[in-house]
Amino acid sequence: MELTEGIIGLFIEKWIIVLLVFARISGVFILSPLFRVQVIPIMLKVFIALMISIILTITLNIKVNLDFELITLAIVVSREILVGLVIGFVFNLVFWGLRFGGGIIDFELGFQAATLLAFQESSPSLFGQFLELVALMLFLFVNGHHQIFEALYLSYAKIPIGSGNLTLTTMSELGKFLTISTIIALKIAAPVIVSTFLVNVSLAMLARMAPQTNIFVVSFQIKIAVALLVFFLGISFFVFATKQFLEIFQKQTFNLILSIT
Repeated sequence: MELTEGIIGLFIEKWIIVLLVFARISGVFILSPLFRVQVIPIMLKVFIALMISIILTITLNIKVNLDFELITLAIVVSREILVGLVIGFVFNLVFWGLRFGGGIIDFELGFQAATLLAFQESSPSLFGQFLELVALMLFLFVNGHHQIFEALYLSYAKIPIGSGNLTLTTMSELGKFLTISTIIALKIAAPVIVSTFLVNVSLAMLARMAPQTNIFVVSFQIKIAVALLVFFLGISFFVFATKQFLEIFQKQTFNLILSIT
């Protein structure tokens, strides 16, 4: 009887550890660029996260020195989810930066005017969604999903379960990430913004030279045509820049994980 109770207790303890690992992984899955896609069913995401949790628990031989009480477990689970959300948030900032840059291009060309009356809908971004899909393909091409698993492995090696605290260094690193994502948006939108600015200057000069021309009506078609031409001529630049941004964020993510204690 004692042997049976000991086996059952060990089994329950192992499953609690698996659930604690699952809490951190689920936080990563919520915001990570690969697993937050709505095409993947929620039950499949939960199953994948649970399988990864079991594999990590067995391979890394994760042990927890905690009192398995309800309040203690609730605090530990909240910390694990927070650590996972931070990791997933950082991996997703490149995609948010590209989407923001695409939104700037849409705003410059007037494509977001259709959303002014759609208050209940999320604002779509044509260029943003296109750049985000290109970044997702590059993310898979450069084995970005392997980077997520490497970050998880490093997090368990450097941040034991139940000891994840955000320090001032962590907040400083997050500030750097937000700054870099803003710079990404401006760099991505810069060629189109500069081209549309030159078009506006040219149309203003044309309006001064030929006042009888209806520049206001013609400007929309010209700006869109020039912006699309510049955008697709510079698509190789966007691909190269996105690849560089993903590599930069990979290095910075490891520094962020090391700052969490």
